[in-house]
Amino acid sequence: MSPYSNNFANLLLGFGVSSVSLDSISTRGTVMQPTDRSALTASLGFVLEFNTVQVGIFTGLDYISNNEQTNWVYQGKPWLSIGFGYSILSRQSSGVPNGQQTQ
Repeated sequence: MSPYSNNFANLLLGFGVSSVSLDSISTRGTVMQPTDRSALTASLGFVLEFNTVQVGIFTGLDYISNNEQTNWVYQGKPWLSIGFGYSILSRQSSGVPNGQQTQ
């Protein structure tokens, strides 16, 4: 946000594979035994970073294959996630390898 501070704002777009749980409630009785299925996930998020603290909010959609057979009620429905982070390890960013001096 400023060249004189360690504050950053990031917009993130993501695509990935996730795991979702199917049971009789989430499939309206179609699946009787609880099981996990792979899902394709698309997400969009915004992260603010202040020195060593990060705060983010994400939204996305999950899709499983062959939903006609399972009738998963969350197919393509948006979800929302909030995240908090704290960096306990940091990098040395001097730009000069250890043991070398500039002239």
